[in-house]
This record gives sequence, C-alpha cells and structure tokens, in this order.
Amino acid sequence: MKEKLLLKIFLVVLVLLLIFNFAEVKAYTGEVDPKQYITLPVSLTVSEGKVQGTISLSSDATGYNIAYQKVDITETQFNNLVTKKSELENYMAGVNEPTTVEQMKQDYYASVPDFTNSWVETNNSSNNVQIDVSEYTDNKIYFVLWVKISNETDTYYNFNNYMIEIENQDKSSRAGSESEEEEWTDFSKAKFELKKNAGSDAVIEISNVTPKEGSYYFLLINNNDAKPNITGSIFDYPNKIGLSYNKDTNKFKTGVTVGDEVTKNVELNQDLYVTVIEQVSGGKENVVSYGNKLDRYEEPKYHDAFSSTFMTSEADQIVTSFTHSEKNDRKMQLKVGKITDNSILQKIKNEDSSGFSDLLNYAKADNGIYDEIVDAIKNSSYALEYDTSLGKSKLINLDGIQNNEYYYLYIKTDDENGKYISNEAVTFAQAKVSTIWRLLFYGTADFEWADFGNVNTNTIKDNTVKDDDGKDDTVANEKIPQTGANVFAITLYGAIVVSIGAISYIGYKKNKF
Repeated sequence: MKEKLLLKIFLVVLVLLLIFNFAEVKAYTGEVDPKQYITLPVSLTVSEGKVQGTISLSSDATGYNIAYQKVDITETQFNNLVTKKSELENYMAGVNEPTTVEQMKQDYYASVPDFTNSWVETNNSSNNVQIDVSEYTDNKIYFVLWVKISNETDTYYNFNNYMIEIENQDKSSRAGSESEEEEWTDFSKAKFELKKNAGSDAVIEISNVTPKEGSYYFLLINNNDAKPNITGSIFDYPNKIGLSYNKDTNKFKTGVTVGDEVTKNVELNQDLYVTVIEQVSGGKENVVSYGNKLDRYEEPKYHDAFSSTFMTSEADQIVTSFTHSEKNDRKMQLKVGKITDNSILQKIKNEDSSGFSDLLNYAKADNGIYDEIVDAIKNSSYALEYDTSLGKSKLINLDGIQNNEYYYLYIKTDDENGKYISNEAVTFAQAKVSTIWRLLFYGTADFEWADFGNVNTNTIKDNTVKDDDGKDDTVANEKIPQTGANVFAITLYGAIVVSIGAISYIGYKKNKF
C-alpha cells in the first residue's frame, strides 16, 4: 500500500512540475496578424495615471471586435525583445534562407510572454487603449501589449513591446525612448547613390560612413527634404528599409528582400529623398541623416530593355527590364508595325549608334498594325511583363505579317495621369510565316540579316557568319539579352508547336538574362 501511495504522490508531483515548467516557457506559436489587419499604437501617452493609445484596423477588417491586454516584463526582457526584433529585421534586409528567417522569427516569438484570458474589450475609435498605471512605483515600466480581433469565424493576434516613463505624467513615450546624449554615427560625408540592380530592382548604396558596432540602420524614402517626425519605433513603420553593411566594399546597401520598397518609390513620379534612422542597444533611435536627394539613373530604351521576349501566333511573352515593383499595378502601350525604311536597319547592322534612336522615332510616328493599351501582369515578382502563356493576357493578333520582313515592337508605360514615371523602348524582329507566324527578335540565334547592299561587314568584328548563298547572317556583336525565341524547337517550315505555353514559360524562367 505504501509503495502504491508513494508512486501516486510521485506521479502527482511530476505532473505538477511539468505544468509549472510549461507555464514558464509558454510562448505564442501562431502566425502574428497574417492579413496585416491590426495596427498597434505607435506612441502611448501618459496622463493622470493612465496610458492611452489607439489600436486601428485596416479597411479590409470589417465586423471584428477588438480586445487588448498588458503583460508586464522586466527591463532585461524588454531589451532582449528589442535586440531580437532588430536582428530579425536586419537579417531579412538581405537575401537569406527562408528557413533561417522562420527560425529567427520563432525564436523572437518564444521570447514574448504569452497572453492570458484577461482581455479588455474596446472599440475601433481614438484612444481605445486605456491602461491604469497609477499604482506603479517605478519611474519606468515595461510591458507587451497584446491585441486580439475576432468575428464569428476568424481570430487574429498582434503585439508590441513598450517602455513607459511615468515620472513625468505629461511625457509621451514610445518603444525605444530616444536619448540626446547618445553618440550617433556620423553621416555628414555620406554619399547616397540610387542604382539599378539585376532585372527590374532598384537599390540604394551609401558610402563614406563608418558604422558603429551594435547599431542597426534603416531608411525611409520621402518626396521632400524636410526632416520627418519619427514617432514610435522604426519597426512600427511598414515602409522601413533595412540596411546591411559590406566590410569588403565599405558600403551600406539596401537588401533585395526588402528592396521592393525602394523600387516601388522609384517607379513613382516624384523626387526621392532618403532619411537614415540609427537604432542602438536598448532600442534607442535617432534620425542621423535626412534630406539626401537621389539622382535617378537612365532606363534602357532599346533592345536591352527587353528580355525573354517572343511573339507567335499561339503565344506572346514580352518582358521588360524597366524598374518595376510588384506593389504597383501598371498599364502599357504595345505597338507593332512594319519597318519600311531599310536605311534604319542598315545603320543597326553596321553598328551605327544612331540606328536605334532612328527606329524609336520611326515607331513613335508610325500607326502600326497593332496598337493597344494593355494591363501588365499584376503582382509579377519578376518584371513588368505581358504574357499569354500564364493565361493572364490576351493573345496579340498579327495575322497578315509577311515572311522575312522586319517589324518593330514599341512599348511605353502609362503614367496614369502623372502618378508613375513613363518609360519607352523599342526593338525589332524578322517575321517567319509558315503554318504559324513568329517573330525572331534581334539578338537571338535565329535572327537573320537581309542583304541591304553596301554593307561593310568588316566593321562587324565578331560572330560574322555567311550562309551558303553568301548572305551575311550576322548577329550584332554587342552582348544583349537573348529574347527567348529559341526556347521553341521549331524548324523554319512546317514544324508543329507542342505545349508552347508551358515550354515558353519554363524557358523564360530558366533564361532570366
């Protein structure tokens, strides 16, 4: 009997220990606000023993009830959360493994004390957070504010950590508390450069700055040179851009992962100014540089503005290298027409630099055989494009084009009443017509030059090839992007195209030139 009693007592104690142990390490394991419905207070105001702030919901979050609760933490926990959040944001600023990002995110969540069942119901109005701090004796208090929204079917959570100074009840406080005595990084000689990255991305580089050990740096892009009024933590700003420092080049650079925020702003028709925010240990932040104007780079205008582009009677894929963000939905003018002025083609064949500028002027003035304003593929993560192989664009009808004749492809992006920067470019192709028609674009292996007469082939130093009939089938020696026509294994006459959409799409993804 005693042995059974002792065994029961041991089991009860073991269960209690497990319960207490799990209670201590309990942490939120779900996805925080996956639909980005919830915006927590950027700043909290302390007045007459009460902390006030506003929880707001996006316009998409209709019919949700709002509740919140305060979970007290220590200064050490607060600093740990700030550090982990900074490390996560800084790591995500570069091109990194998704698995590592997810692990860092879960480590961060594991440091956050979980909510309880003690929720305070509120509404979607101003100052809907009211927290009584009149009983606190410390000058500073640290806590996590949890928010829960729910309706009849869904429930979402979000949180943020705050430090509140209650010594002076008239002070506003924010996560981080800025210090005027901190020695901040010197950006007085910084050089800011906007550069076009591979494909359609834009990046910002900053040189002539020596970063501080343990500091994190972020950018905000403005359309004027005024010093922005930063309230709350930089992490409360969805348009923040992380900076990473490369010791080999001695430069800061915006990461590709978050670089879409740079690209989104570059695509807009506005001046571009950069603000730099520095964050040091403990979450202290300061604007260390502002009013830095970025000079825009020149976008490509000719054949180099197109990549992985082909047009046939069964599929179209027109991909540009214009700066483009998937956050911006765009329209563009597509025009195709026959080139009847052989002197333009002769200039290009002889590598006369004026050839393509003449072709651009020709295409703009010509009526064309096809001229439409079309929707670019929305939310494309690759580039500004028009692609029927994805089933999102209407097939372009060029029936009636003539075999072996040359046709231009002109594209111009719509500025949408001045909202966006408008870009234009032109390239050209040779038509091949059999059971189907297709355009062999300049620069592809299948493109052929006609004999325009009086062509000095000695000026073309590389890749000069003669057919058996003696015609010069030169591909221009400048290295330009393959335009994708050779992704089809189609013989010149009588070939049957099999699964053209799937093959072209795979070829396009494999040949990101």
